[in-house]
Amino acid sequence: MKFAVYLVTFSESKVMDLANKLSKFSKNIKVVRSSVIPEFWRILLECEDCRTDDLKTFVEETLPDTWFKIETEE
Repeated sequence: MKFAVYLVTFSESKVMDLANKLSKFSKNIKVVRSSVIPEFWRILLECEDCRTDDLKTFVEETLPDTWFKIETEE
């Protein structure tokens, strides 16, 4: 299953740290920064055994003060 984690933050280091930590779920991770609004980020990952709730909890614990949204991509 493919997931997209959308984040709003000015901190590139926070995003890269989260992407590194998400590598425990998937080795296929891509980080994309919006060219229009630089504080908007998207982390794409593929994970066969992941659940949206597990990823949500993980992101909440890793970046507690950061707005994010997780969507599945078919």
